Amino acid sequence: MNLNNLHLLIVEDELPAAKRLELMIKRILPFCSVDHCSSIKESVIYLQNVPKNPDLIFMDIRLGDGLSFEIFNQIEIKIPVIFTTAYDEYAIKAFKVNSIDYLLKPIEESELQDAVKKFIGLNPVIEPFDFHALTKLIINSGQTKHFFSKQGEKTTIVKESEILYFYSENGYTHCRTTNGSKFILDESIEEISTTLSQNDYFKINRGMMIKKVSVKGFEPYFNNRLFLTIVPTHHESVIVAREKVKEFRNWLKS
Repeated sequence: MNLNNLHLLIVEDELPAAKRLELMIKRILPFCSVDHCSSIKESVIYLQNVPKNPDLIFMDIRLGDGLSFEIFNQIEIKIPVIFTTAYDEYAIKAFKVNSIDYLLKPIEESELQDAVKKFIGLNPVIEPFDFHALTKLIINSGQTKHFFSKQGEKTTIVKESEILYFYSENGYTHCRTTNGSKFILDESIEEISTTLSQNDYFKINRGMMIKKVSVKGFEPYFNNRLFLTIVPTHHESVIVAREKVKEFRNWLKS
């Protein structure tokens, strides 16, 4: 395997995440070429038409147009895949059973380096993966997302199921959990909003996203906005933006 001539593909619908991953890859494999697809449709078209198949694919699981496993339902691919995922331990067990490597988001460069080393040591003949079985395991796993909160050398893993709301403050994204704890996260509100269920969470304004169960009441606020009562209590007024009031009311009823 010529490491100076590797051709890689990143399948990721979040551009900042794709760029960050590419930068880390380039530090490990400085002479490789990297292409990027952001959807199932784009990936299928790319893989059907690219003159030379990539040597390795880094693939997010949940894309804007569905689970990325659908790519393998449409075309047969015998290419090593390293999944980038925010799924919980049950899904990770599924990856291990199917001999597929994974990187848990947010990706650590040391873990990326280990995954690349594993790829370099692979047998050149790659057998097709059982993506139907893997998809079933993922769907039945509960699809619980994790967030990482770093303080110095310590990293705390925060489960999405424990988070009642996210908010921006002083240039950082924070979250509050069911026990009232506060954590600082690496991802922006905008990035987080694209990965969580729209049935459970609602982005009430540019700087705050709340879980439905955290809303205990609301009342009219000036300029046709809404003032919310939420738990745990937030240290600032929680206001639904005027242009989101109608959608917010419908969301609460759903």
